[in-house]
Amino acid sequence: MDTFIARFRALDQVPRSIPDVEWVDSIEKQDALIDETVLCESVHSYPLPPKHVQQFLESIVRTCESDRIEISEKVYALLAESHSTNKSVSHDHPYYGVYKIDSDRDVVFKIDSDQTGSTFVRDGSTGFCTWEAGKCLAWYLCTQLNDRASLGTIMEIGCGTGVTGTIASKILKCKYIFTDYHISTLEQARENARLNNISEEASEYMRLDILADTSPPNVDSIVGADILYDEDLCKGLVSFLSNRCQNGFKQAFIMSTIRTGSTYSKFKDTLEKCMGLKWSVVCRKPMSGWIAAAHETSGKDWGNFLDSATRFFDVDIELVRIEPVA
Repeated sequence: MDTFIARFRALDQVPRSIPDVEWVDSIEKQDALIDETVLCESVHSYPLPPKHVQQFLESIVRTCESDRIEISEKVYALLAESHSTNKSVSHDHPYYGVYKIDSDRDVVFKIDSDQTGSTFVRDGSTGFCTWEAGKCLAWYLCTQLNDRASLGTIMEIGCGTGVTGTIASKILKCKYIFTDYHISTLEQARENARLNNISEEASEYMRLDILADTSPPNVDSIVGADILYDEDLCKGLVSFLSNRCQNGFKQAFIMSTIRTGSTYSKFKDTLEKCMGLKWSVVCRKPMSGWIAAAHETSGKDWGNFLDSATRFFDVDIELVRIEPVA
């Protein structure tokens, strides 16, 4: 149930029925589930999209009706309210999703009223949803890296919604530079960082085209997740990192979902030919393996954060560490 609740709060698509009927087979259980989801404190502060709430409540009703279980009056009242709100909502009204990282920290992300957690492309950018590799990268940097102090000032290439950087900033207390090619995506990353109390002093935001290499600021570490989706970007990233070697750059962590083997092989081939860089594979696992590792080493909240979206394919995700040749 914990994973289901985490997915609901992170705006994952709501199933047509509750996965386990035992979660709602009494009025008391239905009310308890409602209190942990629709009526929880974070949702009160950061409202969920009414359509998302409506679909969730309908799934409870559908599940109970199919098993002839009495339905709570609280469920009916909230469902009626969600229908009313959904009809009157303004399209420029903001709503929010929430990732729970640990008992003390939630990460809030803003969406527009006509978005869902699975929005794929908007304004010409794929950066408006949080990719699995980005969540894995945040977990690795914040919990698994032995020499986290060496990260220093971090610059992220292709920050998207800013979730990776927001989590790193909150936990590592580092200076973080958010970059993206798309201005609209970058603006959303800034808003999400602000919602999570990341100060302007601890963060910067800049448009960056690594193929143009417009001399970004000097940093200690460079990170990126799911940024290698064509061969030009693979070559451009290696060239970009090579050009940073004379400016205090210490290391890069690139996390990639292996969707197209030939494209990713081009990245490694280009790295191998670059005399100024050395690289190593830190870890490669299917997404289920990353989730299991997070549950085992960091607890259920981190595990549920990585598992906060339904997966249709258990794709491999690989982390590469790149450093200048001494």
